[in-house]
Amino acid sequence: MRLKSAILATALIAASLIAIKQPAVADTLTVPKTTFGVCSPTKVNYCVESVSIQSPGGPVQTLTFQAYGTALPAAAATAAPAATATPAPAATAAPGATAAPAPAAGLDPNADLTDAGKNAAGIWTSPTWVADGHSALGYSGLVIDAKAANQFSNFLYLEVKPGKVDSANKTTIANAKGTQNAASLSLDDIVTVKVRVQNFQAGVTLGFGTGVHVDREGSADANTLTISGAATPLAMAGNTKDCSGETGKALYTYAGLGVLVAPVNDSMSGFGIDGVSGDMVVQSNGLCSLSTPTWNADDKSLNWVAAAPHFAEDGKTINQGFYQASIPVADAKLLWGLDNPNDAASALTVSMTTDANGTSVNTVKSIAVKNGFIIISSTGYQYSSPKFKIAKNPKYVPSKPVAKVITCVKGKTVKKTVAPICPKGFSLKK
Repeated sequence: MRLKSAILATALIAASLIAIKQPAVADTLTVPKTTFGVCSPTKVNYCVESVSIQSPGGPVQTLTFQAYGTALPAAAATAAPAATATPAPAATAAPGATAAPAPAAGLDPNADLTDAGKNAAGIWTSPTWVADGHSALGYSGLVIDAKAANQFSNFLYLEVKPGKVDSANKTTIANAKGTQNAASLSLDDIVTVKVRVQNFQAGVTLGFGTGVHVDREGSADANTLTISGAATPLAMAGNTKDCSGETGKALYTYAGLGVLVAPVNDSMSGFGIDGVSGDMVVQSNGLCSLSTPTWNADDKSLNWVAAAPHFAEDGKTINQGFYQASIPVADAKLLWGLDNPNDAASALTVSMTTDANGTSVNTVKSIAVKNGFIIISSTGYQYSSPKFKIAKNPKYVPSKPVAKVITCVKGKTVKKTVAPICPKGFSLKK
């Protein structure tokens, strides 16, 4: 096997890494182990450049960073026609009274739906957060936590968390009411985060969400990653034992969004098969133990693992899983010799097993081609630790290309022929 495998534990404590040959790079990769700050004239790399949010049917809304203790500018008011008015007398405060601080812009009227958790350096919000309907779940903006997945790796982990702002402009992470557990994000909002990552070169992306997409831009030492996606329900395990077997129970479930990006240019933990594009994205709600794809050269198969507690927190409801892999058509050609991506449905097989004995699972599977990607998905299966395998169908016969027929004319004579050129003396009929 020549493809790196990174196993993500519940708390992203460790990654299982296998060294492979990668192109040499001039600069050593060092992803910060602490949360990225906001980009500024003095902070130009490993920083968050911008954040936006889009609700169904609405426009993309750019958010503004509100630092801890700093008020966000109020929404601009529409000027009324000029009028002459007698100034009202200034109000006199009662003896001994203390004036209440002005509410922070975007202060959530539904704040009692969540509790304030750990302090946050700031949140991304807008003066119209409440008016735009983003406050219904009890949070006032978004906290972006981007840093190395752990202190021993250069895998980049970015998590979007709900944030709160109080009347004194204190910013915190929002917890579910009465608990120390994470509060839920809206399942409907698409969040887009752009980060500057210097010489970090993305290899493969794991998304704990839906619609996860990563755009890579920039030069070798001035890269940016634009990461977008929506939250999905995630069943959190209380311990690793709950991630295996058919008796595990979730500690709690919340709607969250996280993205793990494995680099190709880290000498200690590089990821990739020589020649792949680095645009492959795998997404699932199996947060316990989701692995990056591994390549088995013997049977030309890609293999994954996802895991979650079998039961929800009530110990009765069975957790349902989804898994989706978006494979660039160029990578499919490299891996399986798939010249015609439209053959993917017949050329590739998708199988899923649940245990070491290889017990097969019946699930809804689909293979489609869209926007230059082969999209392979599986839904409706049960946890705890299903294994996925995508391989070339041994019975696959490449489809013959359909010849394009053109019409050629010479005077009143008309001939049909195969493209690209007409017979001598004939011209193409347009």
